Amino acid sequence: MLDINLFLKERGGDPEIVRESQRRRHAPVELVDEIIELYHEWKTTRFDLDQLNKKANAVQDEIKRKMKAKDDAADLIKARAEYKNEQEILKKQETLQEERWNRKLGLIGNLVHDSVPVSNNENDNVIVKTYFHNNEAPLQKPDIHSHDEVLYRLGAYDPKRGQKVASHRGYFLTDVGVELNLALIQFGLAFLGRRKYKKLQTPYFMKQELMQRTAQLSQFDEELYKVTGKR
Repeated sequence: MLDINLFLKERGGDPEIVRESQRRRHAPVELVDEIIELYHEWKTTRFDLDQLNKKANAVQDEIKRKMKAKDDAADLIKARAEYKNEQEILKKQETLQEERWNRKLGLIGNLVHDSVPVSNNENDNVIVKTYFHNNEAPLQKPDIHSHDEVLYRLGAYDPKRGQKVASHRGYFLTDVGVELNLALIQFGLAFLGRRKYKKLQTPYFMKQELMQRTAQLSQFDEELYKVTGKR
């Protein structure tokens, strides 16, 4: 996720860089200005809350002073209660506003590099490098079976039941398909292990706020697999 400072001229940022990146993505440019506006609204509320906290702290100090001197502090105690109510209201408002601009910020993808072709489809992708094993182009063999057909004939996967469970392109691996998959995993682990890579198995679940920092999740709630409801 981009740093909010990049959107703010007063902090050395340049929002036009983000706008241009949005244009290259064919994404809404107006979202940049919306984020800036929401941020400044939150900033104003945050300032008001800080000022209110200062007043409330000053009243609290005065109450302590009067009580120590055994003077009447009833009016100050009443004022402190009023400040407390105002603080609670502003704090809720400040929290909601911060969540709002942060949520919008998560909709902006990483800056598109100048070397990336500008296109709204894959037809204009640039071939950066072509690799042939042993510098030999692969032979085209139209008479051989595709990998999915070979697996199906071996009874190594079940696409019909997989699609019922996981929709389009879903499949179950079965028998030798399972063994082949595990063998490839073990081969990969051994290959990386010989090259001193550290093997790592991650947790199956991830906190939403951390996930949002690592990916562009424009439709986070709609598309991400998740568990909802009471614990």
